[in-house]
Amino acid sequence: MKKKSSTNTFVYELKKILKSKSMVAMTILLTLFISLPYLYEIIIVSHGHPYIPPNYRYDYAIYRKGPYFEILFFTYDSYGNPKSNVKIDFKVIQINPSSEIIMFEDEKISNSSGYVIFDVPLKQMNGSIWINNHFTTVFSLTPSIINDTSYVYIDRQIDLVYVPNNSIMENLMVFFIGPNGTRPNNYGVYATFSSDINEPLSENLIFLGILDNYHQLFALPKKVFISDIKIYINNKDFITVSCNCFTDLINNRDFTLKQLVYDYVFNQVSFLIPIFVIVEALNFYARPRIDGIFEFIYSLPVTKLRIGLSRFFAMTLSIYLGTSIAIAFTSILLYAFSILTIDFDFWYISSIGLIVMIISFLGICMVLASLTSSTGSFLMATISFWFIFGEFWTYIINLIAMILRITDSTTLFSILTIFNPLGFPDIFGPYMNNFEFTTSFGMYYAFPSDYGVNALLLTIGGLMLTIVPFLLFVYLLKRE
Repeated sequence: MKKKSSTNTFVYELKKILKSKSMVAMTILLTLFISLPYLYEIIIVSHGHPYIPPNYRYDYAIYRKGPYFEILFFTYDSYGNPKSNVKIDFKVIQINPSSEIIMFEDEKISNSSGYVIFDVPLKQMNGSIWINNHFTTVFSLTPSIINDTSYVYIDRQIDLVYVPNNSIMENLMVFFIGPNGTRPNNYGVYATFSSDINEPLSENLIFLGILDNYHQLFALPKKVFISDIKIYINNKDFITVSCNCFTDLINNRDFTLKQLVYDYVFNQVSFLIPIFVIVEALNFYARPRIDGIFEFIYSLPVTKLRIGLSRFFAMTLSIYLGTSIAIAFTSILLYAFSILTIDFDFWYISSIGLIVMIISFLGICMVLASLTSSTGSFLMATISFWFIFGEFWTYIINLIAMILRITDSTTLFSILTIFNPLGFPDIFGPYMNNFEFTTSFGMYYAFPSDYGVNALLLTIGGLMLTIVPFLLFVYLLKRE
């Protein structure tokens, strides 16, 4: 009967908290503050952003066609499919010290195959090229270009595009023009590779497929590290259309997307959760205790311990639910606008760090509520704790490093942050997902495992952070 009564108390407290105005308001605010940076990035900055693609992309090529230069545009979506009805405004502007002369200007719409073609007279193709009012490059009409009837310039010959229903970029799109602007026919596409990113490249080539069009998609091989993409013409002459920098784009695509999601979503959450915890602890424990409401409740057939623990666990669950709703909404928004997703395994692994943070900081707030005698002193104590261990934590680490004369404080920062209730997710998430985290002294590229962080330390830190404040709160409840 006692167990059932405890359960009923917990359920009652949980319903009360979930229906409260503060809970609803904080969930909405958390959702807005997490999703707004994404809205800004998607709507304002998305064009040209490598991992949040715009509604369309384009590649273009310039080649000789008799007395003209023909400019061929290919417009496509984030999957590499042709994108029709895209407006392309093409200008060639000659910029002089005192004036600007428009050498050529035209505007067209892409056809059903995603293509747009402009014919520019030879002498007018001299100056800065502007596409949709954005400067791209300077085209200088030199004698060698004029005399070269097979001249071809391709702005971007390769691109990475998404696979449908997959948040990882796996397909390679090749955009290529043959000699004299001809359509590719039976061109072999190969890639140089190595079995390990730290090993030298193999002389062997991976065959990706045959190029039979101006543009074509190729599936990237897995578990190898790509360096160059080579195109063979007539099975003998090859053209290298990429460089070693392309390796990072291919091999780190999943890593980079997760890094981006973590930086935007989970860093925002770890910043806002302390506010959420303080508000809930104030409304459902500190203020009722200070105002004497608990004195009336304690006169009923219920113990202080049961009330305190019921509210503690109810607040923990409600804060986590509110955070999950905010992240779920952001995930839907993210997928709808940019085809990225927050993978389930990535979410639940990272959320373990958030749960530790919620339990630990809520326990600290409950302890401070038990020790303070007014809402003002409670807020001062909890906000001070938040600022010291949250906002000023990096400065504290830097100060300790200066006192101890440590030139690189990364290891110190990594280890101490494991035992910081407000910093634990910042180490736990990157370690478990194997990507970089932000450190002190402005070093932004560091793997936790390279600086003394391991599973044992994280386990010890997580247990200490959750158990110690909770036991202290239970002790104070019993002492009262």
